[in-house]
Amino acid sequence: MWRLLTRAGIDPAPRRAGCSWRQFLSAQAEGVLACDCFHVDTVLLKRLYVLFVVELATRRVHVLGVTANPTGLWVTQQARDLLMNLADRIDQFSFLVRDRDTKFTNAFDAVFASEGMRILRTPVRAPRANAYAERWVGTARRELLDRVLIMGRRHLQRALSGYVAHYNGHRPHRSLGQAPPLGTVVARAPADVVRVARRDRLGGLIHEYAHVAYVEGFSAPTRSRRGGRRPAAAGLGILMATNGIRVAAQHGGTKRSLPEAFERLGLRFTPNWLDIWGGVQTKVIEALGVLRAIVDAKRAQGQRS
Repeated sequence: MWRLLTRAGIDPAPRRAGCSWRQFLSAQAEGVLACDCFHVDTVLLKRLYVLFVVELATRRVHVLGVTANPTGLWVTQQARDLLMNLADRIDQFSFLVRDRDTKFTNAFDAVFASEGMRILRTPVRAPRANAYAERWVGTARRELLDRVLIMGRRHLQRALSGYVAHYNGHRPHRSLGQAPPLGTVVARAPADVVRVARRDRLGGLIHEYAHVAYVEGFSAPTRSRRGGRRPAAAGLGILMATNGIRVAAQHGGTKRSLPEAFERLGLRFTPNWLDIWGGVQTKVIEALGVLRAIVDAKRAQGQRS
């Protein structure tokens, strides 16, 4: 082929002499935003759509909104809200990377173009061209959505807000030197001097650990008499909650006795329904796993006979 092009006097394509798409994103990461949209199916068989934006340089994630009907007007309004939230930082961004979804209308592009940003559309059926956004979708599914039974839009919004707060403020990133997007790496200290504290997020699904001297809002992990770690308050299961209410009823059934009943069970009382739901769904998933194992065992016995 090269000989044929040379004989015909055709020079190589200009793009062969320029930088690749990966090199461009690495060189311009400080001024690039990547946006995308993914869906989440609820327990009630309803599909919700999540719109988000990722800052390439810091890996900071902005969840713009959750809706069951992502129209062009809704997406455009979320773009306006993003520019208002970025405020003075919008001047540092020059490019917006997005796919060719029909939800991203000309009005959506005009919102970013009004701030001097250039819209970069990825090729057709090329998810790797928007790899940063696709990578975050996979991370959110593995660490949150595949482990949580979503009931509705408000439940999904609250779960995502808690996970994004963990992702931006605490979760380490290798590309950032094990630092979170909005934080710095704390210098190591001798183990006999610093005490480690833990904070539970999303009903105990995610645990954050930090030095007590550096971060507030963390509680030190406690241990039971048997030497094992006590269940966190956010990780209440349905069985634990039932036992706590039963013990509370024996003490008069008032709200004041509920914390005492939970404390007798080695737990801490929490009125947060989302945290209790996180424990309930954990027990449901465990029960489904047990039932599946029983069914598989019955099938294996039937095949042998």
